[in-house]
Amino acid sequence: MKTCSACVVGIFALSTISNVLGQTASFGAAMLTPLHKGTLAIVAGDLNADGKPDLAIANSSLATISILLGNGDGTFTSATPVNLPSGCETAYLAIGPFASSGGADLLAVCALGNVEVLPNTGKGTFGPAVTTSLPSPAWVGNLMLGELSPAIADFNRDGHPDLVIGVLDEQAQNGGWYFLAGNGDGTFAAPVALKFGSGQVIPFSLAAGDFNGDGLADLLVNFTGSVNNQPTNTLLFAAGKGDGTFAAPVATSLERTDGTILIPTDLNNDGKLDVVIAGSALIAGLFQGNTGAGGVSVYLGDGTGKFTRSFSETEANFMSGAALADVRGTGNLDLVGATVAGDFLLGEVSVGGLELLPGNGDGTFGKAEPLSMPDNIVPTGVAAADLNGDGRIDLAMPTLPAQEVGNFGGFGLGVNFQALLVNVLAALPNGTARVMLNTGAKRPPTFTDTNAASFASGAQAVGSIVTAFGNGMSNGTATAETLPLPQTLDGVTIEVADSAGAARQAQIFYVSPGQINYAIPDGTSLGKATVIIRSGTALFQAVQQIVPVAPGIFAANGYAAGSAVSTIGGNQESTALIANGVPQAIDVSGGSTYLVLYGTGIRNHKNPVTALVGTLPALTAAYAGPQGTYVGEDQINVLIPASLKGSGKTAVSLVVDGVTSNIVQVVIQ
Repeated sequence: MKTCSACVVGIFALSTISNVLGQTASFGAAMLTPLHKGTLAIVAGDLNADGKPDLAIANSSLATISILLGNGDGTFTSATPVNLPSGCETAYLAIGPFASSGGADLLAVCALGNVEVLPNTGKGTFGPAVTTSLPSPAWVGNLMLGELSPAIADFNRDGHPDLVIGVLDEQAQNGGWYFLAGNGDGTFAAPVALKFGSGQVIPFSLAAGDFNGDGLADLLVNFTGSVNNQPTNTLLFAAGKGDGTFAAPVATSLERTDGTILIPTDLNNDGKLDVVIAGSALIAGLFQGNTGAGGVSVYLGDGTGKFTRSFSETEANFMSGAALADVRGTGNLDLVGATVAGDFLLGEVSVGGLELLPGNGDGTFGKAEPLSMPDNIVPTGVAAADLNGDGRIDLAMPTLPAQEVGNFGGFGLGVNFQALLVNVLAALPNGTARVMLNTGAKRPPTFTDTNAASFASGAQAVGSIVTAFGNGMSNGTATAETLPLPQTLDGVTIEVADSAGAARQAQIFYVSPGQINYAIPDGTSLGKATVIIRSGTALFQAVQQIVPVAPGIFAANGYAAGSAVSTIGGNQESTALIANGVPQAIDVSGGSTYLVLYGTGIRNHKNPVTALVGTLPALTAAYAGPQGTYVGEDQINVLIPASLKGSGKTAVSLVVDGVTSNIVQVVIQ
């Protein structure tokens, strides 16, 4: 179990942060990496487990994926390209644990084709593609009409990512959706049709998240249909049941200018998932013969699956891709959009662009600001990550030369999309990867706070144990050996300056150059805090949102750390859930067995804490609060019913005031 670090910020930090963290975005000259024909999709992640972000870029016209391994300074080394089955014109990429325990496999979706999983074999190399066929062609990816995404999450709580994907039936000229349960080996179970729309529909993007606070992965579905020959754009919320099925969807009507891209996030920092809808108003192209305007809208979630529109801006340009990231270093999420002016489907020469909508932190964005970009190239997507390790968010995008693709005429629901797409892809030229390093106002190097139990980033709870990940944060490695915990360890101190202007020193568990474990001080006010780690003369700074609860369960290799306590003949017997690194089976046959879990970020709950154990209805915890001995550690006791006897490997998670913890596993004999 990794240790967790405490951070602190002084009044000095609050008075200087606005000067240190830039309010405007600027980028240096772009670095170009030659690629191949028809570059349509990009994804950033650590593909070779060296701690540095890498890039994977789809070459749709060649059925390959280019692998660019990051050197940690914003430059990249080309690795062996990944080959896909012939005819797979890849339009979407994702990274995840689809086939290996390392978690950095590639999932590719072929434009109007199949799903391919590329197992990571180490050092940025990948095994042969594992193909999953669909009943109808996948309607996913950058189809030159706007980015369309599937939903990826563990919908059936078996520890493997599942897939919900949109399809388009060319013969019936109608779309739909399928659920594919992941097996964890690169394969998926047989597709199961999901009934989300009636009549003639064209799917847009899907998104996954716990939107109603019940601890289960839900779905958002964005699609368009025709009512009385008029387009109707709709957002559906479908609550997950935890077994791969979904409740009857609830509809929210969208504006015709709303785009195709769904980005779930907590945009206003209230602990509830919202959704940003960006991209091309594809609906205009489907019904009116042009690609339509770009739109950005925000729908704030209320934590029950209902959404209210809080922001909307319509622009003149088509948006081919979008990403949310704190580009300006203000602690608020900004939206970066890759834009295209000119209707390439009608033979016009396109003009590419890049823009940033500054986030206000309240569910709205400021006026779009153009970022430097030659107008003779067209970006086909955008990825945001710290590519050179300086703590600032950089950008990478696949681009194509601006040119006349060809006049394919207007299109509507009666068009042959596949033929149109094949013609467009065949006309695409060679492209490049364009890397733009953030040169905004210089600021101290930063770090990323995570929940010490779940390693989830984002908002952290008052009094919880936090693990900070960064580079060079201390000169050596040290572990606290005294109680109370020290506020200085091996020359490292941490301050947390809260939203009320108070600064507190944090207690520190552990320090090393790449990881520091500490506790958010009790009494820290909710809202945006500034955290400063001082190590000798070096200073590291980050903005951290503080909330009442952010539950995490401690685990080892995915199995819960804790014990099972049974009462037999009036005597209590305790069995560790893990012994010598091996999960131990829990005997529930006696009918009075408590599962004792340890976590953090739970103690400040207002409502009873519930546990989701297997497929049972939520179980109310008999106790959920401070463990009593260790700083920041919480204990949760849950009575396990005898009906679970023989369940074997079973998923467990907690729901704390509508916030869901990580999923851990226990073994029930």
